Amino acid sequence: MATVQIAELLDVIVDGGESANSLSRPRLRRLLALINAGKVEAVIVVKLDRLTRSVKDLCGLLERRWCRPGCEVPWKNLRGSA
Repeated sequence: MATVQIAELLDVIVDGGESANSLSRPRLRRLLALINAGKVEAVIVVKLDRLTRSVKDLCGLLERRWCRPGCEVPWKNLRGSA
């Protein structure tokens, strides 16, 4: 998937067995720490419902954590179409 997005793969973070009902998950906290440290330019999420099941939490992640001035959030499905 990183090849499709023309991105260098920094890490693969998998929340196996963790419920996406909460943002208090160890691997999600690791991802957010990498983002806050400026080490991540893009996040590729294979299944959106594994990131969060809450629309409110998703909006919060996008607005407060990931989107900065001039930021673009490209949405693509696995086939690469928008």
